[in-house]
Amino acid sequence: MDYLEWKNYLQNLINKYDKQGYDKLHLMKEYGLTFGH
Repeated sequence: MDYLEWKNYLQNLINKYDKQGYDKLHLMKEYGLTFGH
C-alpha cells in the first residue's frame, strides 16, 4: 500500500465514521505525518 492508497483509505474511513471537518483535518495530519515519516 503506497502513500496515496493509504491516504484514500483513511479518507474513506474518516468519511464513514466522522463528519466534522476539524477532526478530519486533524486525523489526516496526524496519520499523514506518522505514515510519511
